[in-house]
Amino acid sequence: MKKNNIFRTIVPINAQENDTINDTIKLNKNETSIFELIKNNPKITREQIIDKLGISDRTVSRIMKKLQEMELIERVGARKNGYWQIKK
Repeated sequence: MKKNNIFRTIVPINAQENDTINDTIKLNKNETSIFELIKNNPKITREQIIDKLGISDRTVSRIMKKLQEMELIERVGARKNGYWQIKK
């Protein structure tokens, strides 16, 4: 069975319509879904993401770590009272 790789392009939030964007970031379906959930609700928890998307805890943790390494998101504050900040 062939896996269906769906990629999305994330454009920096502060980009203007006329700007030339050289650094596009490609994310697969789950990565894009998690990024959008965080963008819409910065206080979302890993458990809430798991419930909404129906994917494993390990997958969510791996993707969130990848998004942080790609400098798309950043954790601000403590684990319990903090929130996610969109960096790009």
